[in-house]
Amino acid sequence: MLPKGALSAGVSFEYRKYDELGHQNAADLHMRGEHVHNFDHDEIYNLSLAYGAGDDFEVKLGLPYVKKTFLSVHDETAGAGDYSQGPGDVSVSGKYCFYHGWMDIAALSGVKFPSGSTSRRGVNDKKLAVEELPGSGSFDYTLGLAAGREIDRWLLGGGFLYTFNTRGAKDYEFGDVLEAGVSSYYALKPIGQFPNYRLGGEIKARFIKKDKDKGSKVASSAGEVLFLSPGLQMDINKQLSAFISAPVPVSQNRGGEHSELDYSVIAGITLLWS
Repeated sequence: MLPKGALSAGVSFEYRKYDELGHQNAADLHMRGEHVHNFDHDEIYNLSLAYGAGDDFEVKLGLPYVKKTFLSVHDETAGAGDYSQGPGDVSVSGKYCFYHGWMDIAALSGVKFPSGSTSRRGVNDKKLAVEELPGSGSFDYTLGLAAGREIDRWLLGGGFLYTFNTRGAKDYEFGDVLEAGVSSYYALKPIGQFPNYRLGGEIKARFIKKDKDKGSKVASSAGEVLFLSPGLQMDINKQLSAFISAPVPVSQNRGGEHSELDYSVIAGITLLWS
């Protein structure tokens, strides 16, 4: 939680690598009427600005730029490599710490605006599906709780976040998402000494409802994913910090045919003014 009047700016990069379905397999599924996409990888570049609006209240602005690379599936034959890139959906979120005791507990809320690009076209000027675009075209809302406690050099945390997705571009609605997890990090030096390093990780479960296309449920959607995310947090000095994490799906139970997530890497750096 930022102190009152403090401002921070951060940049991050996320890379998601998918297990491809294979050219011909994806094309065959498409010809049988399956709602299928053959993703290769995503790249997400994000600029975030946060402000301590009160003693226990923080607001944050997220400005992403997204590139999605995939194999187009439009014909009865294997598709060609394709991609889309452009501004993603801007988000505004808030965090209010309403309890200080044996641990700190905060309420989370946010809204994602339909500001991202939804008009990109693929190879040979073909129209792209909503899942292949940088933006969603929808207003989406989040609610959740987060809890944390420092015990000597240990930082323990946990919480959940529910995302209410609404209908967006091309009359497509992504399924609601519930995420819940716990994390634990250990500082190699006493807190307040710099530079310092925290080693640890997070276990997170993600539960996804089915998407809807023009009001009808999409068979090849929804499911559950369990992530194990080893990570490193670096406190370089009082103003500068960095992190890197590698969320790996250890279990995936997705509905229908999917390009399942193989692995992902997230890294970033944050500068604080107080």
